[in-house]
Amino acid sequence: MLQSDKEAVSKETQPNSLTNRQNIDSLDMLKFVLSLMVIAIHADLFNGILNPWLKTAVPLFFIISSYFFFKKVNSAHGTKNQNSVFKKFIIRNLQLYAFWFVLLSPVTFTVRNYGRDGFWMGVFYFFRGLLCSSTFYASWFITALVIATAIIYPLRKINVNILLSIALVISLAVSMFSTYKPITTQIDAFKEFDKYYTFIFTEPNNSFPVAIFWVVLGKKFADSNKNYNIDFKLIIALVISAVLLLFEFRFFVDKFGGNNECPFALIPFCTLFFIFCKELNVQITCSKLLRKLSTVIYASHFSILILIRGVLRAIDFNYSSILYALTLAICLGLAFLIFFLEKKKGFSWLKYSH
Repeated sequence: MLQSDKEAVSKETQPNSLTNRQNIDSLDMLKFVLSLMVIAIHADLFNGILNPWLKTAVPLFFIISSYFFFKKVNSAHGTKNQNSVFKKFIIRNLQLYAFWFVLLSPVTFTVRNYGRDGFWMGVFYFFRGLLCSSTFYASWFITALVIATAIIYPLRKINVNILLSIALVISLAVSMFSTYKPITTQIDAFKEFDKYYTFIFTEPNNSFPVAIFWVVLGKKFADSNKNYNIDFKLIIALVISAVLLLFEFRFFVDKFGGNNECPFALIPFCTLFFIFCKELNVQITCSKLLRKLSTVIYASHFSILILIRGVLRAIDFNYSSILYALTLAICLGLAFLIFFLEKKKGFSWLKYSH
């Protein structure tokens, strides 16, 4: 989501280059849809009805970003060139972070109220958010992606299945200390661990631990040259995983869970859905635009939504559909304004917004 995805594989030579290009277009389309889903989550648009599937948005963003990054790493010859790819990836995401941090800082510092517990605690809260969670709303994704990728990249030559097994254990632990925290923290030792961990690093579901599994999974797909067929077996498996996700939400997460960010069934569903979307044979002439829009919408939407929600509550007009529509409209307006101005002299720096 947060790097120049199409450029990430444009230099690769593969036997079926047309299919490869079409797959990229389908993922660009998916990213745009996912950005709309994220707004729906934060606007409480469907009041939990579609929550099980809306929660797939962030994991899929991680998989897509990792997939294109490691595709580019694999196409670079030699450690020096691969390190150069990694360096550009980190710098590009830090530039993206810096752009939106500055632009959204009035909202961030007003709403976060870092100084509520005194100056030095405010400094701690700020740097904890900067390094482990978020400053401007939604920034945690960029931080988590950068840190998780920085952890996995030096380990890239280790068998990916070993990495995936380790990452799966981490993912399950994140689920137990987030979605199933009320159950896990009934054990005193785990309760104490959670107390100190969340104070220092914040909740694991909004920090880099949650990204590790998805980044490794994206690497696994990037390392594999296997092409999957969208056949009856894949469709049935996808349907079953969707039912399992719904089942877990209705009978476990809603009943016993803490937050609903990391149910176990996200793993099979997101894996199969990524395969399905990657193998779609579609051509989209505006795929580059969709890719840019998805980044701007994701980075800006939450801060904009907070402002709109405050206005609507002030006039006692609390309708999720209106909140969603206004947020999306302003995000799109901001995006197209950026795309227009960045072509003008003196405004090329706006390219760092996407």
